Amino acid sequence: MKKLLVLFSILLLVLAFSGCSFMDSLFFKADSVAAKDLAEFTGTTPADEDSTMNLLGEAVGDSLANGIQGIMSKEEWNNFSKTLSKNYPGLKALSSKFLSKSAAASKSITFDGDRNVDDDGKVDFTVSIKDESVPGQESGSITFSNFDLKVKAETDDPDTPTKGTWDVDTSTNIDIRNYSNDSSLYTINQGLINLKAKGNGKLAFDSQQNLSKIDYYIAIDLKAGFSISGGEEKSGKFIIEFNYVNNNSLTEDDLNSTDKLFKNLTLSITIKVYDNSNTLLHTYTYNQDDLKADLDSMIEE
Repeated sequence: MKKLLVLFSILLLVLAFSGCSFMDSLFFKADSVAAKDLAEFTGTTPADEDSTMNLLGEAVGDSLANGIQGIMSKEEWNNFSKTLSKNYPGLKALSSKFLSKSAAASKSITFDGDRNVDDDGKVDFTVSIKDESVPGQESGSITFSNFDLKVKAETDDPDTPTKGTWDVDTSTNIDIRNYSNDSSLYTINQGLINLKAKGNGKLAFDSQQNLSKIDYYIAIDLKAGFSISGGEEKSGKFIIEFNYVNNNSLTEDDLNSTDKLFKNLTLSITIKVYDNSNTLLHTYTYNQDDLKADLDSMIEE
């Protein structure tokens, strides 16, 4: 079911940027969210799986995209873009589309920590944001009650690299209240998102600075709940649990093989639909085989 790819992309969006795999899948956990923690909604719940996935993609995807883009002011995004352009010109093209859409935050953000990039290609980027709110265009707000991000990266030469390393560690807690944009048909009465993620890797480049090999490890755990009002069969309380662990080593040719991309990858997604009485109505579950099947189907088409 291709809707899984949409949801997978939305869940990764919460990262804002992006050991033992088995052990992390067991013990690397974010705080849970329950249906009773969420405000009541108006409307009726979706009747089937496709309707549920479409609703989450439209309502949650819209709110998170606007909230993450608005977490920094235009000036701060521009400064970040200049840093990328100076030290890693290849990354500018990847980031320019996203950065150009960034909206001004509701107030200036205070960064606790250092954001330093030195001339030899070493990056040490640490940000801590507390209680920063981004308003909706019509009503409500998304509040980043906690956002901690640590990024370290290094290349032997920022202009013509032959190798590089990276390390990321982040945690996020987001509270959404009565959030509505003029581009959306939905109001998120309440949303609670708890996320933990970490990863590290090594990169090797050929003489044309194309990626020739990547070794990486990524672990993500997310617990989220949303009360959404959107009308008949477009409302409800939704609990999402997402766990993703990937420990892999790939060459450039391997990137075209889903079998190799999914080696040592574990994925678990559970979506539960509740009514206003907190009665469980539907449960939908997915794993790495479902995601791989979606990708294989798209490649065949």
